[in-house]
Amino acid sequence: MDLMLNNQLMTFLLSDHPIALLAQAGAKVGTKAVQKAPVKSTNWILAALFTLAVTAVAFYLLSLAFPFIEIDSPVTAIVCALVFGAINIFTQRVEDLLNMTWILAPISLLINMAAFWITDVAVPGFRITNGILGILVGSVSLTILQFLIKYVIGIIF
Repeated sequence: MDLMLNNQLMTFLLSDHPIALLAQAGAKVGTKAVQKAPVKSTNWILAALFTLAVTAVAFYLLSLAFPFIEIDSPVTAIVCALVFGAINIFTQRVEDLLNMTWILAPISLLINMAAFWITDVAVPGFRITNGILGILVGSVSLTILQFLIKYVIGIIF
């Protein structure tokens, strides 16, 4: 029973990864569910690159819109997107594990602000000059911009 719980937990933590999909299929060997195993994303590499591009564009647009967010170059925006995305991979799994719903949205906002601040500290060409207000406005604006860009591209394609 303990092995089964451990397998389900690892499958949950890596649910978007192809190895997790294989583990789900392997856990259901001998049943008809193997043929109907849900596949979340058929091409997860393109989905990851698309998310990276959207986040980089959102970071660059933030630097153009707000004077207290500074990015030296478009390459720095891509590095910011990589760092922010890597942080969000871990924090999103923790939020999912804790089952944070809209009731706990302030905690999710604080986690997003912390990820934005860590990106500021980790990337040399990215600066937030207005302190906590800049981090708050930047993290909320980044989330809204990511949603809008993905929505518009979803309509076009």
